[in-house]
Amino acid sequence: MTSVADRLCTISGCTRRQQNGKSGICKWHADQQRYARYQTEFTEPITLLCSRCKEDRDPTHFARDSRQKRGYKSFCYDCATPETVETRRDYFLRSRYGISLEAYESMLEAQGNVCAICKQPEKARATRGGSSTANYAVDHDHSCCPGTKSCGKCVRGILCRACNHGLGNFRDRVDLLDSAKEYLTR
Repeated sequence: MTSVADRLCTISGCTRRQQNGKSGICKWHADQQRYARYQTEFTEPITLLCSRCKEDRDPTHFARDSRQKRGYKSFCYDCATPETVETRRDYFLRSRYGISLEAYESMLEAQGNVCAICKQPEKARATRGGSSTANYAVDHDHSCCPGTKSCGKCVRGILCRACNHGLGNFRDRVDLLDSAKEYLTR
């Protein structure tokens, strides 16, 4: 028969009982050893290589991105220039609505830089970079191109968020808009 002292944790100074198993240590120390395997201590400061300027930089110079394996964007803040943002916006407009950034800007300018329906400027929203930008919505005829993508020929105008959501809620049906107008004028 084993004594109580034989069943205590083998770590010096610990008076807890051993866990069931051959390790000879208590559950608390077993957990500490298990968690220690997942903890990594960095002896050197971490640097990340920017894919554009090819410089090793501190992680504070990169935006966080959970989709990336390393947890950061592949390029640093300095390389995320306004030209890059414009290029991304142009690509988005071409792929989603079939219009270029220049066409978008000329349509907005022709409208007086206001919404085509309410004639109010869109409120600027703060972005992560600290700047503010007004995001107008591109409105297109859903009978021509159902869904979110457009061929580019059925783009009707540039709307503010509120008006775009309103048209979307009325499903672009003129009869519903007429009955809503009738309701409001009662």
